[in-house]
Amino acid sequence: MMTLHRHALYPVFAALAALAVIHALEAARLAAGAAEMQSLQGSARLAWAAALEKLSLSWYAGARDLVAAYARLADGAAAAARDASRFALGAALAGCIHLGIVLGSARQRPRILAWHLNLLAAGAFVAGILAPVLTVVARAEVPLLGDVILRYSSKSILSTVTDLAAGGNLPLALVITTFSVILPIVKVVLLALVLAPAAALLRTRGLALLQAIGKWTMVDVLVVAILVSVLALEKDPQSQAEVGLGLYFFLAYCLLTLWATQLAGRAESP
Repeated sequence: MMTLHRHALYPVFAALAALAVIHALEAARLAAGAAEMQSLQGSARLAWAAALEKLSLSWYAGARDLVAAYARLADGAAAAARDASRFALGAALAGCIHLGIVLGSARQRPRILAWHLNLLAAGAFVAGILAPVLTVVARAEVPLLGDVILRYSSKSILSTVTDLAAGGNLPLALVITTFSVILPIVKVVLLALVLAPAAALLRTRGLALLQAIGKWTMVDVLVVAILVSVLALEKDPQSQAEVGLGLYFFLAYCLLTLWATQLAGRAESP
């Protein structure tokens, strides 16, 4: 009964994290559609439709239809983004409540707490590589067209890797895949093996390998790169950058695995 009680909130955490990712991706899709309507081609099409509407004395409603379609996309993107934030907060709350339950029932057993931290980290990692980590919008004032979006880009870790590979930049795609996808998966699996009932030799070697992997983590590089991009773009009045939910989920994975690794080492110390 106690085991079931300790694992009761995992489905809630997983469901809320999945819904957060789904709505974040939907918000990015709708925002990309709205940005397309504000691009050079979209703005020119709207200007041409507005001119035809005036010439036809409003009998032709193409411009009004385009404006209404843009409004629907923008409103839908904003609503999806709000829902994604709510679900992400719900997942964080469920995770905190779950850890509180585990701390209350297994205060003197660090291995049990580390096991639960690792399970939560696995869910946060999946959400972190799927959800957008950074959205960049570049715009400019164009004569006759007004405010025009020159570029819209919303990328997750996985979509960045696939885009780099598709663009022929295989070395960089391989580096990001290795340090941001493969090594985190190896770290979660190793932690599970170390914490599960096993031979002492496996636990000792697993902990040593975990410490070695920790030296090659790309978390600080990833965070610094994103922050530098945001700060650089904020200095440009024509560009905007926004950190996505994927970064917060990935940071949660990093902190949870760090905590779990420390507890696993403490559990094996004499």
